[in-house]
Amino acid sequence: MKKLLLTSLTCAAAVTAMGTGIAEAKQDKLSQYDHGANITLNGTASNISDDSFTLDYGTNQIQVNFNEWDFDSNSDLRAFLENGEQVAVSGMLDDNWFSDRTLDANNIYVKDTGDYYSVSDTFPAYDNGYDDDMSNETTRMEDGAYVSARGEIQSVDGDEFVLRMSDSTTINVEFEDIERRDIFSNQNALKAGDKVAVYGEIDDGFFDSKEIDANRIVRLR
Repeated sequence: MKKLLLTSLTCAAAVTAMGTGIAEAKQDKLSQYDHGANITLNGTASNISDDSFTLDYGTNQIQVNFNEWDFDSNSDLRAFLENGEQVAVSGMLDDNWFSDRTLDANNIYVKDTGDYYSVSDTFPAYDNGYDDDMSNETTRMEDGAYVSARGEIQSVDGDEFVLRMSDSTTINVEFEDIERRDIFSNQNALKAGDKVAVYGEIDDGFFDSKEIDANRIVRLR
């Protein structure tokens, strides 16, 4: 009787250990999404070809396709993406009949260069949950308010530029303290004519007019 009880306890302990292992295993974050779902994934790019790459998004990998993108005759995906770069990709899941699930890209944000490319701006990959078009409210924001704005750079002076927004108003953007500011230096420098999205805080200077103290800039290609 005692021997049987000991065996039962041993089996129970084994089941508990197995259950713990299963609970701790990483679940593929795409398992909850069906074919045709629009999603955004963050990860590392590898195996880049002319119109696809492999994205490692932490719990698994997926092939990202750019079949619908109209590359010109002198360039393809490899012209703006390199192996090992950190990216965010927005697109539609495709459960293929004879191959693994893939992601058909609508847009991609290359974090290492600050560049954003798109054929469809639906669910932009760089979006962080804030309103992307606050151009009509920006100049009325109080000091310290977090805002986002989109527009075209009118001029650049060192680590500041003038942003012209959709309603034709302008505001100065300062990016001296922006994380990874070095990506906008040298050949990748911001310049007049660039279209950008800016996230940051309103700085109501004591002597100067209001400006945006940027902590994130995305160049819209």
